[in-house]
Amino acid sequence: MSIKVRLEKDNYLKNAYVGFSWTTFFFGFWVPLFRKNFRDFAYFFMFFLCKILVLVVYTKELYKIIYTAVREGRLEVSYYIIVPFILIMAIYQIDIFLAYAYNKYFTTKMFEKGFYLVEKDEYSAAILKDYTYLPYTEEEFNDEELLKRYEQHAKRARKAERKKLIIAISLILAYYVLVIGLSLIAGQ
Repeated sequence: MSIKVRLEKDNYLKNAYVGFSWTTFFFGFWVPLFRKNFRDFAYFFMFFLCKILVLVVYTKELYKIIYTAVREGRLEVSYYIIVPFILIMAIYQIDIFLAYAYNKYFTTKMFEKGFYLVEKDEYSAAILKDYTYLPYTEEEFNDEELLKRYEQHAKRARKAERKKLIIAISLILAYYVLVIGLSLIAGQ
């Protein structure tokens, strides 16, 4: 769901991505797999397994607290729940960072592997230069008309990114409202 640009190497066209990666944020380890980046897939998958382990430990400790409260009528909070809770909060922040950094990492690696801009692809050039992946050339600075077109491409792309952000935040909020509403209904 990020901004897609086209790069080429030896007449082989490949998509590169710029901006926040909502697909990485929501689908995690699947993104490197679909981009055929198997080493990163292994790293993301190990991170996913660590997240599952932390969630299992947290759920187990939370279950013990609820079980004791319901069966024995006393609230006995275990200090073992603090560590998984803190790790869950940290993992959420790491997920946000990965979604922010992965597209830049992926596109930069493509440049290192020898990919370059498709000739006469003004849109991709404008986006990559606006996001500071590539520097402006002397000729581009001297061509005011080209700079205006670059600016228009960049504005449209950033506007599309803002729309995606609003949609994502709306979906996340709707999910939380739904979960809270269902838990309130189930509690009655």
